[in-house]
Amino acid sequence: MLYQERKPPFKSYTGTEPYLFVSYAHVDANWVYPKIEWLHECGIRIWFDEGITGGATWTAEVASFLEKSAGVLFFASPDSVASRNVNNELHFAIDSELPLLIVSEEPQLLPAGLRLALGPQQAVIRGDLSLAGFQGKLINSIADIFGIDVNQESAAKDNLSGIDAQERTSIAVMPFRNQSLDNEDDLFLAQGMAEILVYALQSLRMFSVISSESTQSYNPETDLRRAAKDLSADFVISGTLRRSKSRLRVTVSMMDSRTALQIWSKRYDCNEEDVFELEDRLAREIVAAIEPEVVLQEMRRASRLKTQDKAAWDLFLEGQWQFNSMTFEGFSKARDLWTKAREMAPNFAQPVAGLGGVAMYSLLHHRGRFSDTEAEQLRKEGLRFAKEAVALDPSYPIGHIALVGFMIHQGMYEQALNTAIQAQKMCPASFKVHECLAFSLMRSGKFEEAIKEYDKAERLSPRDPGLPELYNQRGACHFFLGAFSKALEQAETSLNAQPHYVWPHIFRVLCYYNMDSRDMTLGALQDFAREVPDFHIDQLLELDPALGSIFIEGLQVAGWQPEAHSL
Repeated sequence: MLYQERKPPFKSYTGTEPYLFVSYAHVDANWVYPKIEWLHECGIRIWFDEGITGGATWTAEVASFLEKSAGVLFFASPDSVASRNVNNELHFAIDSELPLLIVSEEPQLLPAGLRLALGPQQAVIRGDLSLAGFQGKLINSIADIFGIDVNQESAAKDNLSGIDAQERTSIAVMPFRNQSLDNEDDLFLAQGMAEILVYALQSLRMFSVISSESTQSYNPETDLRRAAKDLSADFVISGTLRRSKSRLRVTVSMMDSRTALQIWSKRYDCNEEDVFELEDRLAREIVAAIEPEVVLQEMRRASRLKTQDKAAWDLFLEGQWQFNSMTFEGFSKARDLWTKAREMAPNFAQPVAGLGGVAMYSLLHHRGRFSDTEAEQLRKEGLRFAKEAVALDPSYPIGHIALVGFMIHQGMYEQALNTAIQAQKMCPASFKVHECLAFSLMRSGKFEEAIKEYDKAERLSPRDPGLPELYNQRGACHFFLGAFSKALEQAETSLNAQPHYVWPHIFRVLCYYNMDSRDMTLGALQDFAREVPDFHIDQLLELDPALGSIFIEGLQVAGWQPEAHSL
């Protein structure tokens, strides 16, 4: 058996208040039970046969509960549409003109007779909806079709983020497969890798990570898509471990369960030294690689959803998608989306931290779009949001990162560095945390240490959306060390990814000027004016007034003219 059958999560309702009759196949219990349990927690009364099997007799008692119900919730699957008992229930419901709602993971090809009998009945299809979107659509459909009031407030809350646990993207780490059949110790190492990955993923505070207790009932040969369906997991991580003498090879892959596509895979080869150190190191590397892949997939999905399908988590993700464009329009849309997410879930730290970041980055990149009064208001709002995010979830590192930026603006370099170090201890596998620590080191004048930290962040997450920012900041370290060629190389790399990004243009101008290349300096100034027409000299003071004054003087000496930058 590839999975353990679940026990019924609660007793069926047998009172006189309106209830739903759940029609399903017993073989689908691992998939159906988590969904009806959540509906039960939302206050929906449910009757279901707690032991229905394909060969059981369809009794008069079942018919009685069906007849008295407010309607039928039909969980459609290949097994359920082939079940004689389920077909009896559906035809009885249709003959009795009971309301009926179909629930399915994906569009089903129902038998012609059943499809004709059901007619235009409404269906809730998971498809590529997030768990939040799916559950929201299910709840709304139940209210519309059956006229049953739904109390979502009674559903379990996730006290880590102030948002429903079901709303966030969910990840399951399956037991790793030990391919070293002659070495029993490797069985425990494989199990340990999965355990430590779960712990490391939880430290990100971004995703709902399914507990090891839920996944360890599966063996490594389990069909991943079936396991994902059972666990309601959006993404499934699996892995193998093989030993060859003193060498270990760990292969890890991640599947998007909604499309059944493998979206990431990597092989790690290493010498066996200290096993525990090996587990920790590999876990950090794997988690750092996984985080941006999951976020990118979810941001793309959220950007395709219709407004009425959105919940706080999807609003947050779409805001991140807009923010990553690094454009004025993108920042404005991110601010609107994160404001809505904050209104929907006031204790949700992620969009609050995002509002702090978007205030800062709007000024850093588009100061010319704001009046002095508006700029001052943005600074105050950004600092307030950063502090609010830290207060909402002290263990969420991104809130601390937003706070670091405002500390540096106020010249609080030591406090900023200490805050960044604290965030790094909370989440040592996060690209953003290492980048923040590197930036704090740079503003403390520790340029060589900062470069090493930037290098570490890039190694951890070589496909991260934040790499253009990293290249620019690492180039700044080289610039202050007088290595203008290296600084120029980093600025060019950053601009290849983000041609409208302000700071690499500035470093490009200053590098050419310090390299005594007058023609190239002039060309860099012209590129700057063309690509960033809304630049305002005051925005150089937004990052750090003490540092900004140096850049202002440098640009003016290099030949920058304010009339070249006008909207």
